[in-house]
Amino acid sequence: MKNIQDTFLENYLLLCNRFNTHRCSDYCMTTDKRKECRMGFGSENESGKQLRQYPDIIKDKNMCLRLEMKRVHPFLVQHSKFHTQGWRANGDMSLILSTSGPDNLSVEEILAVEKYTSVYYCKGNQSTESLTNLFHDKYFFNCSKFLQ
Repeated sequence: MKNIQDTFLENYLLLCNRFNTHRCSDYCMTTDKRKECRMGFGSENESGKQLRQYPDIIKDKNMCLRLEMKRVHPFLVQHSKFHTQGWRANGDMSLILSTSGPDNLSVEEILAVEKYTSVYYCKGNQSTESLTNLFHDKYFFNCSKFLQ
């Protein structure tokens, strides 16, 4: 008889194979000069992401600093084991990092995070120009410290 930990591990591995393994399709493959996965899982000539033995802080294509965890499979989507087992669906997770302190916000970092989240949630749409202009407006930032 299997113990409960083995059952949970087996269930987790089945869920990872079903939901947390990226499979390139026409949805994610973009064509500029060559076909390339817009999720960063390679191109028509190379597939998958770099394997990692240890977590690392990387700068992504949107110039955001991001924590990338250990990767044991080139198509494994970064996720939480507990979230996967509770949600029982795809739940890719990224931790976006900031180098500026909360009292000295960086406009460039705010814009990079805004671009990352709006593109992610809108599945490929660009951030709005009016929101970008709002963050560049000096009056907005001079007033923002009084809104705390």
